[in-house]
Amino acid sequence: MSRLLLNAPPRAASLPLGVAALLAALAACGEAPDDVIRIGVVGPTQLVYGQSMQAAALMFQDELNAQGGIGGRPVELVIRDDAADRERAIEVASEFVADPTVAAVVGHVTSGAMLAAAPVYQDSGLVSVSPSATSPDITRAGDWSFRVCPSDLEHGPALADWLLGRLGRSRPAVLYANDAYGRGVLGSFADSFEGGGGTIVSRDPFLTATTQDSTAVEPYIERAMARSADALVIAGFADEAASIIRAARRLGFGGPILGGEGLLGVEEAGAVTEGVYVSAPFLPDVTGAAAADWVAAFGERYGAPPDAFAALTYDALRLVAAAIADAGSDRAAIRDWLAEVGSSRPAFEGVTGTIAFDANGDVPDKGVTIGRIQRGQVRTVGGG
Repeated sequence: MSRLLLNAPPRAASLPLGVAALLAALAACGEAPDDVIRIGVVGPTQLVYGQSMQAAALMFQDELNAQGGIGGRPVELVIRDDAADRERAIEVASEFVADPTVAAVVGHVTSGAMLAAAPVYQDSGLVSVSPSATSPDITRAGDWSFRVCPSDLEHGPALADWLLGRLGRSRPAVLYANDAYGRGVLGSFADSFEGGGGTIVSRDPFLTATTQDSTAVEPYIERAMARSADALVIAGFADEAASIIRAARRLGFGGPILGGEGLLGVEEAGAVTEGVYVSAPFLPDVTGAAAADWVAAFGERYGAPPDAFAALTYDALRLVAAAIADAGSDRAAIRDWLAEVGSSRPAFEGVTGTIAFDANGDVPDKGVTIGRIQRGQVRTVGGG
């Protein structure tokens, strides 16, 4: 999605509280009045996907408060930046659990941050709902952690099936971020791809810092090309992926480039990303009236379509708000309500599809689609 101007007033006349709510959310400090419901929101707000999360969160806050809040009580989002860093994630989680006015948390965005913070929430009894942390390890994070996105166990096989079955490529190279997310995508992709008869010619880890200079990954790409790699899979996030794609094209690699939902936002890098394939739990050209209406409203407000990080954040906040509306703002009551969604309680219908939790707080029935960057936008090209 395009970078969002979060300090600009919303474009939709139906959201009259936009500017005031925005300023309140960004300030988000001090004690809240007794009648205010506070929900923590945390992600890397300085990065592309964190900005998407923040944009959707502020849109949710404005809409809900314009409708009277929850049971007549206004909602205040306490937005924090964890910088996608494990230590910072623990600090933010500790801040949230120590504040009795925070009823629940939506976050963290990245798997590493979520895995670091989950024990803090678990030990203190504060529920966290991640929009987009996909590591399979989160399944074992504890019964106070939920997520509304499919895990890497869905993304990896979807990419493998697309590469083998639709693109007819059997010798990819994989560059993966050496963190929980990158390793998770690599593992599930490799299992599925090699199980389908393909051969991974190289698999190389990278650190985010090394990709700031795109020449740092050139030796990996050169070796992959020497081994006749016919595709490149990037298991990382948009900012680092952009550097890798530039390096690959500069070296003359002409094969298809693919990645998981972490690559959403890489289209910001311009024409060099044209044709890149991305697996995603949500794309803005989704069919369905409810989702289409929300996509249109988001576009009217921000002047750009939402990505999966925005849509999943919006759904996570709506789900938490529904729990508070029905069960109250007691932390344990919210957790218990969420645990019943999809079992003893009806599944929740969001803009990203049906949310039904299993006993581990996962959504095993949510699948992914494959999109392709075309003229600066990620457009659906097939099912995962």
